Amino acid sequence: MPMIVRWGMLRKKIGGFYLVQNLGSGGVADVFLAINPRTRQKCVYRIYGRRATKGMPVYTRFLREVDFVRRLSHPGIIKILDSGIFEDGCYYGMEYFPKGNFNRLLARGKMPVEEAVSLCVSICEAAAYAHARGIVHGNLKPSNVFLNSAGEPVIGDFAFAGTLDHESSARKLTGEILGKIGYQAPERRFAAQKPSQRADVYSLGAMLYEMLMGFPPLGNFPWPLDVHMDFPEPLQSILQKCLAAQPEKRYQNAGSLHLDLAQCRASTGEDRDAIEDIVAANGFADDNA
Repeated sequence: MPMIVRWGMLRKKIGGFYLVQNLGSGGVADVFLAINPRTRQKCVYRIYGRRATKGMPVYTRFLREVDFVRRLSHPGIIKILDSGIFEDGCYYGMEYFPKGNFNRLLARGKMPVEEAVSLCVSICEAAAYAHARGIVHGNLKPSNVFLNSAGEPVIGDFAFAGTLDHESSARKLTGEILGKIGYQAPERRFAAQKPSQRADVYSLGAMLYEMLMGFPPLGNFPWPLDVHMDFPEPLQSILQKCLAAQPEKRYQNAGSLHLDLAQCRASTGEDRDAIEDIVAANGFADDNA
């Protein structure tokens, strides 16, 4: 049953911030824009009401999301600024992105190859950082990738995240549809398997595909070379590996995908040195198994 937007929350105060605008409502939480009148700083609050938090799976998911994001310190991953109990529920405050999310970019249609690859490299780097620390996002899609003031992508909404040794509670929330079907790996879409790094890779590949083609990979979708004869073959190979129906045929994690994409973009020895620095810093396996 959808949650009713709680308009009565407007103008209420959390810490030094006042809730000034409702930005949306999901199945379990409302999202509000808030402003500090003294500093003019803006942030976003995700507020879970009593009807949501009285259910243990949702409350557990809330606590895990806050914990996961606070364990990740990367410019390409959203920051949680505050969290706690508020009135009849719980909340966390996060960065505000006035440029919105990736849907704004995708609404313009397909992008030039260089722009799409550059943006996807940045997204993959952040996802790889999480994967290297054992955290799986579980719901990567354009609406969960935001644009900072410099137009750089930032991954947000870890509500359905899990770890490699812990099954996400997302499967246990009956009646809830995770993400948009075009960005879900087949094993998540049809068999409701738990989140995995390879499923995240599929989602990353689906976003790259849409950036390049102007639509998501649904049904019997064409490959770029079927439509554009001058499309780079190495990039199509990367897409095919990301979007393989069988998980074992995909990149094992976002780090491996990030390396291939960065090498595809690289044109100088200095770029390769930078790639090797990333490998050393994050512990990515330089293989595509």
